[in-house]
Amino acid sequence: DWCRVVCSFYDVPVDNFTTSFADGRIFCLLLHHYHPRLVPLTRIQNKTSLAHQEAELDLSSDFLSKSAVTPDLYTANEKENFKLLNDALKGLSGVPAMIFSSDFVGTMPDEKVVITFLSYLCASLIDMSLDERSAIRIQRHWRHYKYLSKIDE
Repeated sequence: DWCRVVCSFYDVPVDNFTTSFADGRIFCLLLHHYHPRLVPLTRIQNKTSLAHQEAELDLSSDFLSKSAVTPDLYTANEKENFKLLNDALKGLSGVPAMIFSSDFVGTMPDEKVVITFLSYLCASLIDMSLDERSAIRIQRHWRHYKYLSKIDE
């Protein structure tokens, strides 16, 4: 449900823990949602084979007519998403590097690997969110203290 809620902000469906994660977009969107500087939305590749299949199912979509994209480009974009993911993971603590494009692109991802990785990712992102909120609270109290000390002078 966590993945579905976050990805709904970006209109990317999450149907399962296998094919939905095959192009790396969902992993990148989860990271972007919590740390937009770490994974800029503009760097996430949306023209992937999974997005192409979703667009084919959506008859009202104008996705296919906008550009002629080859399967090689889909694969390159998917690999780019996983490279972006792994580069961003270097900046997170507590998330093991266990997701590689070679295990996902053009294959059916292992559901257990995806769930395990998401568990680590969720724990890390939520802990970092708490840390950031704590830091903001400390800064706010410090500024308030400094403000009060100036008034007393």
